[in-house]
Amino acid sequence: MIDKKGVDMSKYIIKKNDGSIYEVDSLSTFCKEVGITERLLRYTNPLLKGKKGRYQEWHKGYKICSNEEIKEWKREKEKEREERIEEGTDYITKEYLRQKKVIQRLRDENNALRSIERKEYRSEEEFESWKKNMFDLIRGSREEVWMDFAETEREEEKLAGEEGKKNIGFLVLSDWHIGKTVSLDGNRFDFEEARKRLTRLSVNVIKYLKLYNISTLHIILLGDFIHAQHRRDMKSSAQYVEIESGIYCFHLIREFIESFRFSLNDIVISGVVGNESRFESNDFHTNINNVAKNSIDYMIYEMLKTNFEKIPEVTFNINGFNLFENVIHINNNFNILAIHGDKIKHNQLDNEISKLKLKIFNERREYIDYVVLGHIHSTFITDKYARNASLVGADEYASRGLNIPESYVSQLFGVVKDKDIHLFSIRLDK
Repeated sequence: MIDKKGVDMSKYIIKKNDGSIYEVDSLSTFCKEVGITERLLRYTNPLLKGKKGRYQEWHKGYKICSNEEIKEWKREKEKEREERIEEGTDYITKEYLRQKKVIQRLRDENNALRSIERKEYRSEEEFESWKKNMFDLIRGSREEVWMDFAETEREEEKLAGEEGKKNIGFLVLSDWHIGKTVSLDGNRFDFEEARKRLTRLSVNVIKYLKLYNISTLHIILLGDFIHAQHRRDMKSSAQYVEIESGIYCFHLIREFIESFRFSLNDIVISGVVGNESRFESNDFHTNINNVAKNSIDYMIYEMLKTNFEKIPEVTFNINGFNLFENVIHINNNFNILAIHGDKIKHNQLDNEISKLKLKIFNERREYIDYVVLGHIHSTFITDKYARNASLVGADEYASRGLNIPESYVSQLFGVVKDKDIHLFSIRLDK
């Protein structure tokens, strides 16, 4: 609906002479962005027809839409929405059938495992001891997660044997917050402690590379690698200024990647930016890619690309056109979506992840098999998505700001074979 000044009461609907339609919140802002005069654009209001010296049909190829044009535009939008819903329904159906097969496979594996338990472990004490040892081997720690991906000995031999040549590994790195200091009774953190924890991570990853016979590793960078200082409390816990933290962090990641070079044939580095490393600190949720580029995370990624550009076994998958979402093609059958996690509701993760998968399908016609994210500093693993923890561990922000009772120091490691994923968290503070 257009008022007497030609202004849509909810949105401004502007048409360009090439047929494009713009739905904008601010007429003044829109005119500045496209380089036209707001006053002259208002003269294109259809309600001014017949008024001498006021009305003009176009201003530099733009005009305010009539009610009839708005109605037609809304009909086209509704038609497109219905088409997207129809396409999305087809995707959901296929995803349901795939998940149904996964559930049946898990049921079969569970039945087989129970049979093994009955035959080989007669006493409750023996079984509990076996289970503890297996969990420790697979996880590399005693951290409790929401889903256990513990394998039977037979399955582990299969993954690590001759067929294991098809295994592809991926490592999720996020929320390092280099430059931050923590001095709690249960957690001490600074640059030197970060280096020690990364050394533990490197040792564990190399162990898993050998165990699962992995020759290709995807390193997925999810951002928030430095400690931001947007607030007074952030400045008080800072070891370095932000740029200095970024330089130190670059050297840490470079050294970390270098530790795998002689254990692998291929290293693929993918990344998205976090929210805290952006200089536009008052606009965390913007979708403007130039804002994403104006961040320490992006600077670190570009420095890494330059550092490894002459090393053929290291390649980069950093999407300069979208630094908020990155689809990683692990193999021909398995796609992982990487996001930082600041743009979604973590108390509604199942619903948010489903909407995200559908959005990616509508935009790119790509099926997403798994989603990895960070941001909250707390491990959460399911069969559809996994949330990474942090390198810094528990601090006042995690315990008081986010109400997280325990924030473990850990990073995620996974193994993909065809369409199967085996994922666990590597604990680093012990």
